[in-house]
Amino acid sequence: SALQPTADVLENQILLGGLHSIRKKLLALHEQLCELPAMPDGTPAGYESFSRLLLTLTATSMIQRCANALRAAEGFIDLFSRHLGVTYHGELAPRMTPFVRGTRVYRALFTQLADWYAIGAPNLGNVQFMMKLKSLSRIYELFALYQVLETVVDRGWTLVDVAEHPE
Repeated sequence: SALQPTADVLENQILLGGLHSIRKKLLALHEQLCELPAMPDGTPAGYESFSRLLLTLTATSMIQRCANALRAAEGFIDLFSRHLGVTYHGELAPRMTPFVRGTRVYRALFTQLADWYAIGAPNLGNVQFMMKLKSLSRIYELFALYQVLETVVDRGWTLVDVAEHPE
Protein backbone atom coordinates (compact mmCIF):
# COMPACT_ATOMS: atom_id res chain seq x y z
CA SER A 1 0.00 0.00 0.00
CA ALA A 2 2.79 2.41 -0.92
CA LEU A 3 2.01 5.71 -2.63
CA GLN A 4 2.42 5.62 -6.39
CA PRO A 5 3.22 8.73 -8.42
CA THR A 6 0.36 9.54 -10.80
CA ALA A 7 -0.67 12.35 -13.09
CA ASP A 8 -4.34 11.36 -12.80
CA VAL A 9 -5.20 14.07 -10.27
CA LEU A 10 -8.11 16.52 -10.12
CA GLU A 11 -6.08 19.44 -11.47
CA ASN A 12 -5.05 17.51 -14.58
CA GLN A 13 -8.58 16.14 -15.03
CA ILE A 14 -9.85 19.74 -15.03
CA LEU A 15 -7.25 20.69 -17.65
CA LEU A 16 -8.19 17.67 -19.77
CA GLY A 17 -11.87 18.67 -19.54
CA GLY A 18 -10.90 22.16 -20.67
CA LEU A 19 -9.04 20.73 -23.65
CA HIS A 20 -12.12 18.72 -24.62
CA SER A 21 -14.22 21.90 -24.33
CA ILE A 22 -11.78 23.81 -26.54
CA ARG A 23 -11.85 21.03 -29.12
CA LYS A 24 -15.66 20.88 -29.09
CA LYS A 25 -16.08 24.65 -29.55
CA LEU A 26 -13.37 24.85 -32.21
CA LEU A 27 -15.03 22.03 -34.13
CA ALA A 28 -18.35 23.91 -34.00
CA LEU A 29 -16.69 27.13 -35.16
CA HIS A 30 -14.81 25.30 -37.93
CA GLU A 31 -18.08 23.77 -39.12
CA GLN A 32 -19.82 27.17 -39.13
CA LEU A 33 -16.97 28.73 -41.11
CA CYS A 34 -16.97 25.91 -43.67
CA GLU A 35 -20.73 26.27 -44.14
CA LEU A 36 -20.55 30.06 -44.39
CA PRO A 37 -21.18 30.33 -48.15
CA ALA A 38 -24.40 28.31 -47.79
CA MET A 39 -25.73 30.24 -44.76
CA PRO A 40 -28.66 32.55 -45.63
CA ASP A 41 -28.18 36.04 -44.22
CA GLY A 42 -31.49 37.72 -45.08
CA THR A 43 -29.87 40.35 -47.30
CA PRO A 44 -32.10 41.60 -50.17
CA ALA A 45 -31.18 40.47 -53.68
CA GLY A 46 -28.51 42.62 -55.29
CA TYR A 47 -27.04 43.76 -51.98
CA GLU A 48 -24.20 42.45 -49.87
CA SER A 49 -24.24 42.50 -46.08
CA PHE A 50 -21.12 44.19 -44.73
CA SER A 51 -20.85 41.66 -41.90
CA ARG A 52 -21.11 38.80 -44.37
CA LEU A 53 -18.53 40.41 -46.65
CA LEU A 54 -16.01 40.68 -43.81
CA LEU A 55 -16.68 37.11 -42.74
CA THR A 56 -16.26 35.88 -46.30
CA LEU A 57 -12.96 37.72 -46.69
CA THR A 58 -11.56 36.39 -43.40
CA ALA A 59 -13.12 32.90 -43.33
CA THR A 60 -10.23 31.14 -45.08
CA SER A 61 -7.62 32.31 -42.59
CA MET A 62 -10.01 31.66 -39.69
CA ILE A 63 -10.55 28.10 -40.93
CA GLN A 64 -6.79 27.58 -41.09
CA ARG A 65 -6.28 28.98 -37.57
CA CYS A 66 -9.09 26.74 -36.28
CA ALA A 67 -7.47 23.70 -37.89
CA ASN A 68 -4.10 24.57 -36.32
CA ALA A 69 -5.67 25.08 -32.90
CA LEU A 70 -7.61 21.81 -33.27
CA ARG A 71 -4.39 19.93 -34.03
CA ALA A 72 -2.74 21.45 -30.97
CA ALA A 73 -5.73 20.60 -28.75
CA GLU A 74 -5.77 17.01 -30.07
CA GLY A 75 -2.05 16.73 -29.32
CA PHE A 76 -2.54 17.90 -25.73
CA ILE A 77 -5.56 15.61 -25.27
CA ASP A 78 -3.44 12.72 -26.50
CA LEU A 79 -0.60 13.72 -24.15
CA PHE A 80 -2.89 13.91 -21.12
CA SER A 81 -4.97 10.81 -21.93
CA ARG A 82 -2.58 8.30 -23.42
CA HIS A 83 0.84 9.35 -22.21
CA LEU A 84 0.06 10.70 -18.73
CA GLY A 85 -2.94 8.46 -18.01
CA VAL A 86 -5.30 11.28 -16.99
CA THR A 87 -8.94 10.15 -17.08
CA TYR A 88 -11.64 12.34 -18.61
CA HIS A 89 -14.50 13.14 -16.24
CA GLY A 90 -16.26 15.79 -18.32
CA GLU A 91 -15.77 19.53 -18.53
CA LEU A 92 -15.01 20.27 -14.90
CA ALA A 93 -15.06 23.86 -13.70
CA PRO A 94 -11.64 25.10 -12.58
CA ARG A 95 -11.23 25.22 -8.78
CA MET A 96 -8.45 26.93 -6.88
CA THR A 97 -7.05 24.01 -4.95
CA PRO A 98 -4.02 24.49 -2.68
CA PHE A 99 -1.83 22.97 -5.42
CA VAL A 100 -3.18 25.40 -8.04
CA ARG A 101 -2.72 28.39 -5.72
CA GLY A 102 0.88 27.37 -5.08
CA THR A 103 1.85 26.64 -8.69
CA ARG A 104 2.17 29.60 -11.04
CA VAL A 105 1.64 27.57 -14.23
CA TYR A 106 -1.52 25.85 -12.98
CA ARG A 107 -2.84 29.13 -11.57
CA ALA A 108 -2.36 30.83 -14.97
CA LEU A 109 -3.91 27.88 -16.84
CA PHE A 110 -6.90 27.71 -14.50
CA THR A 111 -7.49 31.46 -14.82
CA GLN A 112 -7.42 31.20 -18.60
CA LEU A 113 -9.66 28.14 -18.52
CA ALA A 114 -12.20 30.01 -16.36
CA ASP A 115 -12.12 32.83 -18.95
CA TRP A 116 -12.63 30.26 -21.72
CA TYR A 117 -15.73 28.84 -20.05
CA ALA A 118 -17.07 32.37 -19.52
CA ILE A 119 -16.87 33.14 -23.26
CA GLY A 120 -19.60 30.70 -24.27
CA ALA A 121 -20.10 29.04 -27.64
CA PRO A 122 -19.01 30.78 -30.84
CA ASN A 123 -21.84 31.83 -33.14
CA LEU A 124 -21.47 33.51 -36.52
CA GLY A 125 -25.19 33.47 -37.27
CA ASN A 126 -25.92 37.07 -36.32
CA VAL A 127 -22.54 38.80 -36.43
CA GLN A 128 -22.55 42.58 -36.36
CA PHE A 129 -19.26 44.37 -36.89
CA MET A 130 -18.72 47.75 -35.29
CA MET A 131 -16.02 49.96 -36.73
CA LYS A 132 -15.02 53.57 -37.17
CA LEU A 133 -16.64 55.31 -40.09
CA LYS A 134 -13.32 56.54 -41.45
CA SER A 135 -12.13 52.93 -41.89
CA LEU A 136 -15.43 52.00 -43.53
CA SER A 137 -14.67 54.09 -46.62
CA ARG A 138 -11.22 52.47 -46.92
CA ILE A 139 -12.73 48.99 -46.71
CA TYR A 140 -15.30 49.97 -49.36
CA GLU A 141 -12.48 51.15 -51.65
CA LEU A 142 -10.75 47.77 -51.29
CA PHE A 143 -14.02 45.95 -51.88
CA ALA A 144 -14.65 47.97 -55.04
CA LEU A 145 -11.11 47.26 -56.23
CA TYR A 146 -11.60 43.50 -55.71
CA GLN A 147 -14.90 43.66 -57.62
CA VAL A 148 -13.24 45.47 -60.55
CA LEU A 149 -10.35 42.98 -60.63
CA GLU A 150 -12.77 40.05 -60.47
CA THR A 151 -14.81 41.45 -63.37
CA VAL A 152 -11.67 42.04 -65.47
CA VAL A 153 -10.44 38.48 -64.86
CA ASP A 154 -13.92 37.03 -65.52
CA ARG A 155 -13.94 38.74 -68.94
CA GLY A 156 -10.76 36.98 -69.98
CA TRP A 157 -8.06 39.47 -69.07
CA THR A 158 -4.98 38.17 -67.31
CA LEU A 159 -3.12 39.84 -64.48
CA VAL A 160 0.46 40.48 -65.56
CA ASP A 161 1.78 42.21 -62.44
CA VAL A 162 0.12 42.33 -59.04
CA ALA A 163 1.59 43.97 -55.96
CA GLU A 164 0.35 43.34 -52.44
CA HIS A 165 -1.63 46.18 -50.90
CA PRO A 166 0.32 47.79 -48.03
CA GLU A 167 -2.63 47.73 -45.59
